[in-house]
Amino acid sequence: FIIYEVIGGKTTAVGSLYFTYKNEIGIAIYEKYRRKGYAYQAINAFTSDFKDIDFYANINPANQKSIDLFIKLGFTHIQSTYKRGRKTDVST
Repeated sequence: FIIYEVIGGKTTAVGSLYFTYKNEIGIAIYEKYRRKGYAYQAINAFTSDFKDIDFYANINPANQKSIDLFIKLGFTHIQSTYKRGRKTDVST
């Protein structure tokens, strides 16, 4: 979904929100529009229509601002996932 700002009749795209078949939600706001409440408003508006759905957000642990946003929206930390890449030489 594209997130728009409308001021004085002018419509400007400020970011996007995505939702997957696994109920994962993500948000991307263009840098010049960050920290103005667009992400909070978009996620809150989208999720408020789905009272019976559990939503998930995969967030980079180094992205504290995003973590803070999702906590503010009522999300709780449930998992940290680690992966080791495939080894091409299985003899070692």
